[in-house]
Amino acid sequence: MLNRTNQRIPYCHYLKRQVFQSKTAPYYFAYGRTALKLGLMHLKLQNSTILVPEYICETVIEVFKTLNISIVYYPLNDNLTPKWEIIESVFNQNIKSILMVHYFGIPQSIADFQQFASRKNILLIEDNSHGTFGIIDNQALGTFGNIGIASPRKSFPIINGGMLYSKTNIEINTFPLEPQNIPKAIVKNMIGILLDIVPRFKSLFIKNEYVASYSNIPDYSFDLASHHIIENAKHQITNRVSIYKKWLEWSQVNELKPLFQKIPKTIAPMCFPLLFDSTEQKERFLHFCNTENIAAFSWPDLPAELKSTNNSGNDMYNRILCLPIYYNMNPKKLEKRLEKLTFYHKV
Repeated sequence: MLNRTNQRIPYCHYLKRQVFQSKTAPYYFAYGRTALKLGLMHLKLQNSTILVPEYICETVIEVFKTLNISIVYYPLNDNLTPKWEIIESVFNQNIKSILMVHYFGIPQSIADFQQFASRKNILLIEDNSHGTFGIIDNQALGTFGNIGIASPRKSFPIINGGMLYSKTNIEINTFPLEPQNIPKAIVKNMIGILLDIVPRFKSLFIKNEYVASYSNIPDYSFDLASHHIIENAKHQITNRVSIYKKWLEWSQVNELKPLFQKIPKTIAPMCFPLLFDSTEQKERFLHFCNTENIAAFSWPDLPAELKSTNNSGNDMYNRILCLPIYYNMNPKKLEKRLEKLTFYHKV
């Protein structure tokens, strides 16, 4: 059985499940949506208005709706930085916070957000769901805002995981563990390992696409086994930058356009995003990836109000495709494989 980033989860570690709860930040939960909700409640942002980028996951929007937080969307440039002049034009006195998203684990211009929040006297909400344990300027991503969240389940082979950073202490209730059929998961995982030997049969049993579900998921606690896994694997996050660079070199040789040409050495990118000139180009490359058994994917599942309108989020979704980075990938093996792969971009 695979998680959303195509990583094998060691389900045997979960046979004796126990709750893990921290008394200081970061606070751990089963999902990032719980972390975000509790952080917003701690800041007393219920019934307020927030600035949110148009390129955003539906999960985040559901949290805002749950807390009756109104949304003012702001557009993005092709490099996913905000169009600040438009933000200035739509700003009003009802807005009490702004959401900063480190897309794919690549840091935004944090100083720009901090200066804007300070000048407008609003709160900064930092979404680092894609870059757990990344560091910039000797400070952990997720700790620059008034609150920040991370989703280690997107970067590590664990059942679930969400984290909440806060500049002030929060009293956290203990939630139950999410129900899981561990014996069944172990059997399915073993079948998946066997299918890895004969990849062409895998599609008959395991779906490649990740189907998200956002409806009414309760709040659950983090699992002690998951905490052990990510604590023991922290040292491997530097490997992610090495893999990113292998994809970068290959994409340049094949005349593809990386969304980010340069990245800091101390971050933990979730994936390697490519930007295409059109949906047709993206779909053509996706077909190539499927043929070569490369687990490429699109992000995010946009909220309905953005899917149905023309906006920068829709444009980015139609033109961005992500190539996989797993915490235990081997950069040298990836390099050898890529030496044999050529995408004829001009044809």
